[in-house]
Amino acid sequence: MKENWPYIFLVGVLSLAFIIFLIRQNRKDQKQLEKKLNEDYHKKKDEENDVDTEDTPK
Repeated sequence: MKENWPYIFLVGVLSLAFIIFLIRQNRKDQKQLEKKLNEDYHKKKDEENDVDTEDTPK
C-alpha cells in the first residue's frame, strides 16, 4: 500500500485542478452568454421609457 500513495495523491491533485478549470470555464461562458443575450435583445419603444411602479420612490 505504501507505493500507491503517490498515485492517489496525483489523481487527487489532478481531479481538483480539473474541477477548478471547469468552474472557471463555466463562469467565463456564462458571462459571454449573458453579454450576447443582452446585445441581441432589443426593447420596444414603449418599454424603453416605461417606469415600473415598484421602482418609483414614495
